[in-house]
Amino acid sequence: MVQKTNYDVIVVGGGHAGIEAALVSARMGMQTLFITMLVENIGATSCNPAIGGLAKGHLVKEIDALGGEMGKITDKVAIQFRVLNENKGPAVRGTRAQIDMDRYRVEARNVCLNTENLTVAQDLVTKVLVEKNEAIGVRTELHIDYFAKKVILTTGTFLNGVIHIGKRQVQAGRYGEFPSTELGENLKELGFRVGRLKTGTTARIDAKSIDFSVMEVQPGDEVIKPFSFSTDKEKIQNLKNNNDKNYDKQKEFGIGAQILKYLGIKKLYLISKSDKNEFFGLKGFGIEILDNIKV
Repeated sequence: MVQKTNYDVIVVGGGHAGIEAALVSARMGMQTLFITMLVENIGATSCNPAIGGLAKGHLVKEIDALGGEMGKITDKVAIQFRVLNENKGPAVRGTRAQIDMDRYRVEARNVCLNTENLTVAQDLVTKVLVEKNEAIGVRTELHIDYFAKKVILTTGTFLNGVIHIGKRQVQAGRYGEFPSTELGENLKELGFRVGRLKTGTTARIDAKSIDFSVMEVQPGDEVIKPFSFSTDKEKIQNLKNNNDKNYDKQKEFGIGAQILKYLGIKKLYLISKSDKNEFFGLKGFGIEILDNIKV
């Protein structure tokens, strides 16, 4: 149980950004309070069991260069590493690691729980306390007021969180977990423009329903390039390095066409690197391709 109510820094939200903010604050000697809805889910990777990629791989490297934890944890729990676009120029390459989602969460939580100057509290922040136009702390759902010189909000998709499942909308951060709605309203009252961060969760497929014998093996890189500069490059080479990929264009077109028809879209302009003929499969589902703008 957290007894102390005065800190140097308060960090709200237990996702990737919150972890890094809380750790860097504590490591700089600041007495830091890290508040999250569920301690068990600190660092939970909700949508995609991967770290990095073309858009974010360089960010993980930058976090690591600044002393962050994401790259280190990724290297510990990775299943496979690949450098995307390796046959292209350096500017468009990106490192991606498929990770063990459960181990990532456990590693992230344990680092936070065992870092000096860092206190972890399980609660829901409902209000930012303000005095003379400056944040001085937060109030929680348990009616506890915590005070600090600085307050950092890393609420992510939980702030006013809504999940769309077909035509149905559910108020949630992750499915089955509460959204942060009171804090969202409080921020509006304080004059902030509040929106939502978008993410997308792919459909989950039961492994028992998959015929792995017809799949093509997509191996990871022969020489693994870890995310963290501190990772032992020799030890990490022993990592299991295979992953499965499977694609069937006709099935992909069928699923895509069903979604387009559901949305009422019957005609498309395509922007792609492929010839128009490659998208013939859509025609069989009543989708007309007006033109293909090649890039």
